[in-house]
Amino acid sequence: MYLLLKLLHVLAAFGLVTGLVGRAVTFRGAARAGTIDPAAALLGASHWFDARLVIPSFFGVAVTGPIAALAGHISWTVGGRPSWTLAAALLLLLPTPLIPTVLVPRRRRRETALRDAVAVGRITPELRAALDDRSVRTARAVEALLIASIVVLMVLKP
Repeated sequence: MYLLLKLLHVLAAFGLVTGLVGRAVTFRGAARAGTIDPAAALLGASHWFDARLVIPSFFGVAVTGPIAALAGHISWTVGGRPSWTLAAALLLLLPTPLIPTVLVPRRRRRETALRDAVAVGRITPELRAALDDRSVRTARAVEALLIASIVVLMVLKP
């Protein structure tokens, strides 16, 4: 059972990393687009990566990780100190407050700006501002750094 859970966890982690990279590439492309059609198409792809890979894979990782650790009798502490598994779990959950406070409200604003821009047939100042939103870029950079740190912990198991 442990090996199956571990495999599911690793597959979910692959999905999460793939989704994060795909979302970042398509979002960056949308931000660099000069006209509304490619910007809208790339934002649609960015949303697809987020909705179909990032969000479900995040939950897959968050659920299968602790269950696999319990099934494999992997300790959350070593010698009274936090183990790499506890550190990874905390790093995974650390950016969670950014979702309702930054990412969801900004996504709604971006979707409204996109609808308005598509209606007028050009990239509007509101859409440009939504695509260049520093708080979204910062939140996603933090997310990427934390996921990269978790991958390092999982590989090296310090």
